[in-house]
Amino acid sequence: LGTLYTQASGHLNIRAGKFNHAEAAKVMKWQYGMDAGISIHWIGYDATLQGGLLNRSNVFTLASNEIQRVVPHAHLGFFAGNPSFQINLTQHYLGREFKSGRHHFWGSVALQYNF
Repeated sequence: LGTLYTQASGHLNIRAGKFNHAEAAKVMKWQYGMDAGISIHWIGYDATLQGGLLNRSNVFTLASNEIQRVVPHAHLGFFAGNPSFQINLTQHYLGREFKSGRHHFWGSVALQYNF
């Protein structure tokens, strides 16, 4: 519950691949794999779309019946690296946040350096 968002969420994530064990982390072995996840958000109130609790007169807000109450999120990614460096490539999906809105897809590339 909050003034910006009021929602409930459920998440499921899975990660599979070849991983380094903690005791073997000092040895520069490669690890790789994939991760995937899905989450469902049940929206009660979204101030970014509906306006603030005290300010309802803005022309850029949506009415309560225009809000999509169940919004799915998903991602699928691949990673590879060693204990010092890792790269992650991920594809994301976001369902409609309001009834006349669109589904969104985007990708991300993350580089991680551990020292």
